[in-house]
Amino acid sequence: LCCHSQFQARFEKARHALIAEKRKVDVLRSEQQIVDKEYEKVTREIAALVASEDSVNGRHIASQQRLQAVDVEARRQAESIRLLRQQKQELQREVKYVIKGKKEIECAIQSTAEANAKLEASCRMLVDKSDVV
Repeated sequence: LCCHSQFQARFEKARHALIAEKRKVDVLRSEQQIVDKEYEKVTREIAALVASEDSVNGRHIASQQRLQAVDVEARRQAESIRLLRQQKQELQREVKYVIKGKKEIECAIQSTAEANAKLEASCRMLVDKSDVV
């Protein structure tokens, strides 16, 4: 009975750890979606800037000043995209790590369950033997 409660406690601890890992995966996935949406927004903004740049080619001096501003903005946007891609890669690595941890926890839960079943069988045998005596 003592062994059973210890294993039950370990099983519950592992189960709670698995739930926490699943929550982390959910949070990372939602963060990934936010990064993806921001990346799409930045891409649209760059497309708008390029279209704006094309429309000013007819006015030489004013268009050159505007082109410089657009170029600065495009570089800023490109840097934002680079940073967003980097964040996305980091989140993907974190998701892989969390999934690996989740699998390890699932294996630990399985091992604990198997060990628990063996212990329960051993305990039943001991109880059966003590009943005979």
